[in-house]
Amino acid sequence: MGSGPTSMESGVPRVVLLSQRHIRPWVSRLLGYEFERVIGELTDPFWAVPEQPRVGRMPEVLVNRLNKRLKVASSLKAPFPRIDIPDADLLVAVMQLPADLTTLAALPGWRSRCTKAVVYIEEMWSVELDKWKGHLALLDQFDHVFLGSQGTVAELAARIDTPVSYLPYGVDTTVFAPADPRRDRPIAVTNIGRRSPVTHQALLDWAAAGDHFYYHDTFSPGPFHDAEEHRRLLANIMQRTQVAIANRGIGVRPHETGYQEEVGFRFFEAAAGGALLVGQPPNSGAAHELFDWEDALIEVDFAEPDIGAMLDELLADPDRITAAHVRNRRYAIERHDHLHRFQAMCDAAGVDAGPLAAARRAVLADLAAV
Repeated sequence: MGSGPTSMESGVPRVVLLSQRHIRPWVSRLLGYEFERVIGELTDPFWAVPEQPRVGRMPEVLVNRLNKRLKVASSLKAPFPRIDIPDADLLVAVMQLPADLTTLAALPGWRSRCTKAVVYIEEMWSVELDKWKGHLALLDQFDHVFLGSQGTVAELAARIDTPVSYLPYGVDTTVFAPADPRRDRPIAVTNIGRRSPVTHQALLDWAAAGDHFYYHDTFSPGPFHDAEEHRRLLANIMQRTQVAIANRGIGVRPHETGYQEEVGFRFFEAAAGGALLVGQPPNSGAAHELFDWEDALIEVDFAEPDIGAMLDELLADPDRITAAHVRNRRYAIERHDHLHRFQAMCDAAGVDAGPLAAARRAVLADLAAV
């Protein structure tokens, strides 16, 4: 995609942004692509976006399998078309899985062209570190590694020389936060993503008996049509939701990820929309550290057959619910915007985030004050 500034005369850091968006067009990755978009708005980066080889995904799949078997990812490279990047102050690589590290092969000589480099990997499970041993060797080419999986940070840090930090998910609060947190919310409950069939059936029964609007998935998500449209639709849903179900994240196949529990996307998206969070947080305590204000999260079991009675009691106190909507929106803006995550990256790399970051900070302050 190219473009990007050629100097720091404007105070904006020269950034190369490595994105997976053209080769991995999946709904599950849209929060990461939203993060990239915000970084793009803050830095006008050079977009390094690998394209799929003409022969398709099979070469990359085979390389990843060989990398895991032989544990030599640094010498086995997927045949992505070459991208020549400019000199930069900072390379930012946003990835969902360790397998995405193979896309570094599209940027020959990237390390010598970038003064600093950071990588953010959303999901990395402790029980899988041996499987990804070859890929992990690539992480020592970076100056800092950020993980969206808090429970893996210490073990990964013991295996590589590069510093490793937990970086929680963020959200574009300028999109998700409603202009008026006290607005009408016609959706009683939203329940998107992985769910308990017990809780889901109880919510279906509760909604039918009380004429409540219960919004939930009716399909398994796959490729998206338009990333921005999808995110704005989700934002509109959360802005109109009274209660959002948010549960611990334990991966798509929990038996393969050691049942490691993490704070998932939904906590941040729902809170930014002002919805009251109801669900079972991870056992690590991370959710209560990130959402530590009054009524930020009402705990119920993941499989809760009596959730309807709890909701009846909760919704019978509209003043409490409205106050929670206001607080969730405000604290999400103040603490969980993508700006805060990008600032953490810049701080770790010793790079000034620049004037556009300062301008967004002022916008967020005004938004939070409503």
